[in-house]
Amino acid sequence: MTQDGQGSAGGEAPTGHYIVCGGNALAHRLVVELTEHYDVPVVALVPDRSRDHGPRIAQLPGVAAVLEYGTVTGEALGAAGAATARGIALVDGDDQQNIHAALGAEERNPGIRIVLRVFNQRLGEHIERLLPNCAALSGSATAAPAFANGVLGRPNSVEVDGRYLYIAHDEDITASRLCLVADRIDRRDLTRVRLLPDSAGRAAEFIALARRLGDNGPADPSAAPPTTPEDHGGLAALQALTAEPPLRVPWTSRLRWTLLDALRYVTGARMRLVLGTALVAVVLSTVVLWTANRDAGWSVYLALLDLAGAAQPDDPGHGGACSGSHRW
Repeated sequence: MTQDGQGSAGGEAPTGHYIVCGGNALAHRLVVELTEHYDVPVVALVPDRSRDHGPRIAQLPGVAAVLEYGTVTGEALGAAGAATARGIALVDGDDQQNIHAALGAEERNPGIRIVLRVFNQRLGEHIERLLPNCAALSGSATAAPAFANGVLGRPNSVEVDGRYLYIAHDEDITASRLCLVADRIDRRDLTRVRLLPDSAGRAAEFIALARRLGDNGPADPSAAPPTTPEDHGGLAALQALTAEPPLRVPWTSRLRWTLLDALRYVTGARMRLVLGTALVAVVLSTVVLWTANRDAGWSVYLALLDLAGAAQPDDPGHGGACSGSHRW
């Protein structure tokens, strides 16, 4: 059982801070990003400080306060200082709880930036229209394009103003890059990563060359500043694609998917089972008729007449109109 109202910091919550509600892995990662990479004060609202990622969130050095509330109620928002916060992220709980919390935060602080995780995308779109400064994100919808691009071997790009932007690393960085977004990338120690480093931009190489030349003309190799191991690491740059790489789908696959979608739309599971059984019966009867008279066209014709419930016509290869037997 959790006891609402427990916190790790006394006094009032700071002003101009951000509130992160949740005790899962997403909340933990969000708190780390805000505190370490953006250096902003964060107040964490966790359902239980002793379970899930609550203990790890409480140990983060950049967190201003960690408050324990089972649900994000009005009391919890007041204790977290929602009235003076710059933004709030609701990344745990169900859609109903997150929507109520978002409305409560908007009531206490009109215009606060709200980000909430929802499972129902249509419901999230309605919430975004209701709250102008809100972003409702679905975890599955956000991750699906990345998984699809990984399967297809394409860069995970985002469309911005008609251009598709993606992150390129190290040797994939070209001269047409827009900007350098990170350096000192070490897969074994991500704490060394610098976002938007000061050395970003094409002028960095010119500045380094000017420092080496000095005021007397020729370059002096000894004047170059010594590089330390801390300066080494990978690079990441933002680049633009001229167009999203097209996915070539054969027309036969498109036709098959269209027919299957139309069939699912107009029929149910039982109806499809009945239609499939009838189709198998018609095919088997056609094969039997063809085995009997060895005439493919006449066999198909007889099968279609039987399927329509019509009388069997005279066989033109076995006499006249009155020589054959009739079936009613």
